[in-house]
Amino acid sequence: MFYRFAHRLVNVIFWLIYRIKVTGLEKVPEGAGVISGNHTSNIDPVILALVLPVHDAPRFMAKKELYRFKPLGWLITALGAFPVERGSADMKAIKTALGILRSGRKLLVFPEGTRVAKDEAVAAKHGAAMLASRTNSPIIPVNISRGRKPFINRITVIFGAPFEFPKEKGAVPPKDYPGIIDKVMRDCYSRSSIGSMPISLK
Repeated sequence: MFYRFAHRLVNVIFWLIYRIKVTGLEKVPEGAGVISGNHTSNIDPVILALVLPVHDAPRFMAKKELYRFKPLGWLITALGAFPVERGSADMKAIKTALGILRSGRKLLVFPEGTRVAKDEAVAAKHGAAMLASRTNSPIIPVNISRGRKPFINRITVIFGAPFEFPKEKGAVPPKDYPGIIDKVMRDCYSRSSIGSMPISLK
């Protein structure tokens, strides 16, 4: 109930301020999926949560530092976040993410791992490919346009066709993760006016 209320309230505010435009939403399959795209602002998870139906709301990782302020931690948890210890192999967060996908829900992952300025090169990590492969979930590329000046910048969200894993082959080997993330992120950036993909693969 709280999520539905917050979704409606914030939706009205954001659509008025940023005039959000969405294309390709019909390409997003129902059920489990790893939504992966570029990351330029702290409100990116909120934007993606707003443009997806309430019944298909994504869960997402939030850096553990945000939970130090308990009211904020409670709020973002209610909105679908769960903590992750950045810079380490946080097994608890990984298990939570796998459980979300196995339960048939969406998971939001930014492969770049941090906000990226225009033309900045950031190593894209392979976590999205690993999680999707282990749960046989599709990866859905998405691009969020830059600019967050209220009433000035219009935000455009563009979803691409999902990357499906061959179900008969099971989990793909880790050596294939870089190629998968490369494909997903190139698809993401090809849908923007940014130009070439400003990332390097790690």
